[in-house]
Amino acid sequence: KLVRFGGPYLMYTCIFAPVLMIGLKEYLKYALDSMHLSAVAKAVEGKEHYAFFSDWLKLQYLFQRGPTWFVLWLLNFTLCYAVVSPFLPTLRFRMPHPLIMMTIVGPALGGIFYAIHTTLHHSQYRDFGDMDRWEYGIGEYIPFFIAGILGGRNNWLREVKEMRTWVYWTVRVVVLGFWVLIFCGLAQSWKIPTVIRHLNVELLDTLTPPIFAVPMSLFVLHLWSHWFNPQTPGRLHKAFWASSYAVYVFQALFYFPLFIAYLEILKRAGVNVLGEVLNFLTTTKRADSLIEGCIWGAFFFVTISTHLLLWPSGFLVRSIPVFNKMF
Repeated sequence: KLVRFGGPYLMYTCIFAPVLMIGLKEYLKYALDSMHLSAVAKAVEGKEHYAFFSDWLKLQYLFQRGPTWFVLWLLNFTLCYAVVSPFLPTLRFRMPHPLIMMTIVGPALGGIFYAIHTTLHHSQYRDFGDMDRWEYGIGEYIPFFIAGILGGRNNWLREVKEMRTWVYWTVRVVVLGFWVLIFCGLAQSWKIPTVIRHLNVELLDTLTPPIFAVPMSLFVLHLWSHWFNPQTPGRLHKAFWASSYAVYVFQALFYFPLFIAYLEILKRAGVNVLGEVLNFLTTTKRADSLIEGCIWGAFFFVTISTHLLLWPSGFLVRSIPVFNKMF
């Protein structure tokens, strides 16, 4: 586990991510002249933002960011569990009913998440110990890690797989409802017109993450157990299993360059794109918002292209020496 968890973390944070960021920053310096940078600074946050942008162009290691950050904390939780597990009693019980988990456990974790967010989010202890916001650590990561241990010991995956039809369809509807709610919140921030308006986006962001995570986890586990974990797996299933960890670790190495490629496509089409750090938001020197078609085009282009390139690469990388010990 030290090699499988720690190796990708060090490789990503110390080599691949810094090199990727250098390339992206050089692109920004090349693609955006000083007039554009000034326009962006005025459009977003003013002079303080421009100073931040200058600092951002410096080389940095990404120990507290990126996909492998979560892998590191999974290793931390695993080591803590290894220390205390000999002293813990063996608990045997069935998985709580999915509706109980969604209506009681999820909202309870949401309340904890909200309380910690309002207490620590703007304090110096928010990221204590390199945790990326302790509201997520206490309200989501640690409870879900404990649930994973209990589920593994008591074979909860079998119960998830055997959920009744009306139960897993209820889970799917709840997940779809959260997707719509989250999308409308993002669309409101991006000023894209939607059916649902005037959402309290701050309350949505500070209350719903664990509430959404419960049905989403049930949905993913049920989907995985039915479609990607058959009793007689085929070649495609085995390739999917073999590639998934590398895909998770290296995803940013694909979608960031593809995002830049999409920007170049827009520029070749005559769209004058301005940028704010890595969020390219504007089309004119007045910092007008990108039209809706450009935003949807970016979503589909980057999403589809990333998956088409990432999954085969994740499978092939396992044949490289050293990498085959990690993935």
